[in-house]
Amino acid sequence: MGMDAILLLGLLLASPAAAREPLCKEAREARDYSSVIRCNESRIAENPRDAAAFSRLGEAYYYRAFQRGTPEQGDLTDAEGAVDAYETALQLDPKFKVLQNPSLLYHGLAQCYDSLGRRDQALEAFQEAARLAPRNPMPLLYRARLYCKRNDRKLCIDSFQSGVRRARRFRVYPKLALLARTDPRFQGIMEVPQNQVILDSYDAVQRGLLSDAEARDRIQNADILRDAVHAALVGNRIQLPRPPAAVRPEAPTLDRQVVGFIDAGHIAFHSGAFRDAVDSYQAALSADEEKGALDPARKALLFERIGASYRRLGLVELALPALERTVPGAPQTPSGLYELALCHALKGDVDAALGALASALEKAPNSVSLGRLLKAARSDRELSRVRKSEEFDRILAVHSTRH
Repeated sequence: MGMDAILLLGLLLASPAAAREPLCKEAREARDYSSVIRCNESRIAENPRDAAAFSRLGEAYYYRAFQRGTPEQGDLTDAEGAVDAYETALQLDPKFKVLQNPSLLYHGLAQCYDSLGRRDQALEAFQEAARLAPRNPMPLLYRARLYCKRNDRKLCIDSFQSGVRRARRFRVYPKLALLARTDPRFQGIMEVPQNQVILDSYDAVQRGLLSDAEARDRIQNADILRDAVHAALVGNRIQLPRPPAAVRPEAPTLDRQVVGFIDAGHIAFHSGAFRDAVDSYQAALSADEEKGALDPARKALLFERIGASYRRLGLVELALPALERTVPGAPQTPSGLYELALCHALKGDVDAALGALASALEKAPNSVSLGRLLKAARSDRELSRVRKSEEFDRILAVHSTRH
């Protein structure tokens, strides 16, 4: 089942009033997300406070980011564009007076956070999606998936069981059970024995072999439950259908140790522990050398974070080599180029700083990202010397017309 089908299930389980206001309907129906992006950016240029247009812009970036499948396979630049647009929409309309179906907005935001390695924020966004759509179990299923990726088995089980209970309460359990068992996105969840027990037990309830109370008791005794449930079903000559073998994503699977180092790096980076962030990111790169599962875009992000961490530690001579590290197939991002501009400026190389700044502004994927870069360029103290140059004024004037 693809991403569109999963989101369709989310819409099905949400309130009937959850339809979004259409914009550029023909392009959207044709899945021409690039045209939808351009259309909404035109609307935003006319009205920079149009929260609905920012929401649709985020949605288009989200769909384009995950056309290949899971957050692990998403396009990082489009994911960043989606985050920028979604966050702006929420800032403009925090009480949802304009935004329709905010649960799906938070769902998309959470997927993008996950893709960018911002997993604490992803968990919070999935929780908010679950709160805003109390009939929809899907955010809880995705939250369980994320806990599973973090190797937090207990919270994975708790979140999965909450999703199953919600699905049963609103009579969509068969759809959720089928999705959990057959979609490769949730393969990790179903490798946790107790989650298998949960589904086996409620399947038995669906077939009248167990009561709700018996199912709850058996789930609490998960160590012996699985064999007992299957024995009961076989004894009644009823066999649970065998789920089709899950198709693994084509992309190499990241080693759990590598994922752990990356997560630790992100946590350290966002909490300001930059030396720890460098150590964790470098450990992830070293641990991945043999398997080579990190794709070029993610490697580029790690080098960017290493460089940004060194800059914040005042070690510009170490930051520059990391930021300039070439990764085949992964052109430098606007944020990486901006970091490079800051480092060149700190070393007193005004021309190199101006060149990197111009490249960063040129690569900004959308008007929101461009606006943030322009604002930072005008205020960051590292660029104080660069701002005295006439070339700086010319570069900003050229790109301000795009904003």
